[in-house]
Amino acid sequence: MDEQENVAWCPSSKPDRPEAVVLGVHADSDGLSYLDTPVPAAEATVFLPVDVLPTKAIRFAAHCYAECAQRVGDDCGLVTKVARHAPSVEESSLPKCHLRPRCKWWQQTGIDACRRCPLVVHDVKVGDELTMRIANPNVAADEV
Repeated sequence: MDEQENVAWCPSSKPDRPEAVVLGVHADSDGLSYLDTPVPAAEATVFLPVDVLPTKAIRFAAHCYAECAQRVGDDCGLVTKVARHAPSVEESSLPKCHLRPRCKWWQQTGIDACRRCPLVVHDVKVGDELTMRIANPNVAADEV
């Protein structure tokens, strides 16, 4: 990860951003297995089979940026909806996460984001109406 201390990071980014790193690996229905230390996305994606979309197997983090479709003013609209409407992980402690000190979701909603973060997927399954509404940047948090 870069050393820019004041840059907020998105824990649900795409791997094509130049600063993108691996946050964790999707572990079937168990959610996300977080990496202890960040690995540049470009180094990790080369090991995936060509028929596997990187975002299906890996969660990436990168700088938050003003042009993001999920942006609502200075806030992340996605984490607002996730914190209000998505189920949380049944754990007594927070998942260990190398991104937390710089994470936009943590900065914005704190523990509510962290309790749901392991279950967030980048590619939403068709038919999961709640998740589709949460992920849709055109649906406001109070409309989910």
